[in-house]
Parts: sequence; C-alpha cells; structure tokens
Amino acid sequence: MTNKMTNKEKAEIILECLEEYVQIDWNFRGIYVKAIDKALIKIAKKEKAAN
Repeated sequence: MTNKMTNKEKAEIILECLEEYVQIDWNFRGIYVKAIDKALIKIAKKEKAAN
C-alpha cells in the first residue's frame, strides 16, 4: 500500500521551498495552493497524454 500525497500536500511543500527564494505572503496561502493544484493537474494530464 502506498501513501500517495495529495496535490494540496505537494503545494504546501512547493510553497515552503519557494519561500527560500522569494517572499511569500501567507495571507494568500489558499490562492497559491489553488494555483499550484491547478498546475499539478495540468502536468498530470500532459504526462498521461504523453504515455
């Protein structure tokens, strides 16, 4: 059994890493997570289409 991460969990990690390079306004966390989630869905669709 694998514990697959949700896109929200992935987005949180991306934001934490991004904060090392740019200033993140954590008041907009929900918007950032939503945007990253959308990007991860697009990436998954493109990867699926390429296979």
